[in-house]
Amino acid sequence: MLKNIFDFLRDPKEMLPVKKELTFYSSFWKHLKFILLITFSFGSLIFLISLFDPSIYTVIAKRDEKTRILILLSTLFYPFFEEVGFRLHLKVTRLNLAISFSIQTIYLFFLFDFFDMTNLIIALLSIFPFALLFYFVINPRIITYLKKEFRFFFYYNLLFFTLLHLVNYRLIEPIHYLYVLIVLSLPFLMGTYLSYIRLKIGFLFCVLIHICFNLFLNIPYIIEYYPN
Repeated sequence: MLKNIFDFLRDPKEMLPVKKELTFYSSFWKHLKFILLITFSFGSLIFLISLFDPSIYTVIAKRDEKTRILILLSTLFYPFFEEVGFRLHLKVTRLNLAISFSIQTIYLFFLFDFFDMTNLIIALLSIFPFALLFYFVINPRIITYLKKEFRFFFYYNLLFFTLLHLVNYRLIEPIHYLYVLIVLSLPFLMGTYLSYIRLKIGFLFCVLIHICFNLFLNIPYIIEYYPN
């Protein structure tokens, strides 16, 4: 699996060969084991670093205080929102590009504090006008160019997705900035992996795997806030 992902990262293609020999259950279990491995490996790395510098836990602590609604959103809604924004348009069509770029625009508004992403009403209502605007702006020439230069288009999406996750970390002390590459390795690897799944298997399967991954990450918070 890792070899396939790194081969894809080195030479991303919009069209990947699809194998049909696995059932949905077999394929799902195969990918579920892989994201469990990623989660365990990342957790082990953080633990090893903490033996020398316990402040690493300050870096990965969530900026926002967890509440039940935020746990629910980060487990179910955010994976779907991120997949629509960063993986849907990897199958390059006019409609897919318009929808994904509209959500990326909303994320930019969030990063520059135009509004809070926890305000779902504003976020959802903003999608349609932006998508409509992008739909009329995008022309066949743009689509042809993105298909031709798909590698750079993919790297742009992966970089945006990875750096977006910086908002999840707290960089308080100077030494914490040394950990940026470590903590961003997780969204970078997952972004590559989810892109591979999106193109290899399909969009809905990609969303399902992302939800499972966020569920694993949120298990400590679920245990704390949903004891009953």
